[in-house]
Amino acid sequence: MWVCLVCGGTGLLLTWTGVHCPIRYLTGIPCPGCGMTRACLTLAFGPGGLGDRLVRAFQYHPLVFVIPPLLLYAIFGKWPLFGGKKQTIAVVCGVCALMLLVYVARLALGNRFLWGAGPA
Repeated sequence: MWVCLVCGGTGLLLTWTGVHCPIRYLTGIPCPGCGMTRACLTLAFGPGGLGDRLVRAFQYHPLVFVIPPLLLYAIFGKWPLFGGKKQTIAVVCGVCALMLLVYVARLALGNRFLWGAGPA
């Protein structure tokens, strides 16, 4: 419960101050999760049909179909996750590696969605 309150309070504070991503604000470089919030919001409330929302959400962050479901499972699922401690650690390490791989690819390709530009 307190984790949700801290995260919500931090989000409100950052929104009120105009700082949407502390890492990008401090370094000028987008973080590996940049675009995930826009992807989730687009998926849930974006304009157009479902197909348009899926494509746009994927453009904002390709792991939008992996990370949020895993986070929800981690919050609301039974512990230990994925059957045991070793399996949970393996999944977390695998997701972190995938996140870094996608991040490096997005930086190398100059992904315009990563740098804050919207769809053309």
